[in-house]
Amino acid sequence: MRQDFWFECERSFIHSVAFFNVYLPLNGLKKQDGDNSGINKTRRREMLDWATLVLRLGIGIMFLAHGLQMAFGLFGGPGIKGFSGMLSGLGFVPAKFWAIVGSYTVLIGGFLLIAGIQTRPAAALLFIFIVTAALKVHLSKGFFLSNGGYEYTFVIAAACLALILLGPGKFSIFRG
Repeated sequence: MRQDFWFECERSFIHSVAFFNVYLPLNGLKKQDGDNSGINKTRRREMLDWATLVLRLGIGIMFLAHGLQMAFGLFGGPGIKGFSGMLSGLGFVPAKFWAIVGSYTVLIGGFLLIAGIQTRPAAALLFIFIVTAALKVHLSKGFFLSNGGYEYTFVIAAACLALILLGPGKFSIFRG
């Protein structure tokens, strides 16, 4: 019985690998017959464009949702008034001004990333926002998220830097 279990696991793994190789364009990264360059550069570029799209959508949706929380109080968020109170406690003066600037930066920046419009400038502004949040709120609590640390903001900042370097990719409205 135990031997059958491991056989099924191995068979399932082989089918999974076959699925990814056949149905996803990962096999485009392997050396093709007659391709002396090692990696098919066109397929590599396509994969980079898909990866950039996934990154843009993931980060953009996250920022858009947080912007809706901060600006309008949706999804259980604080709204401008609550966000302003939090910023006041952190020493931002005038707090309401910075609450409006911060919430709309996150809201509009998230939308721009999703659409692929002005990706690099949007990612740069979001990077500044998230690094400010990390420094003012999370840094004193250490690294790990379980203690309120900067782990999450660190990952988001890295994703923003990646988008600054990569740009919007092929699947965007504006490729600047």
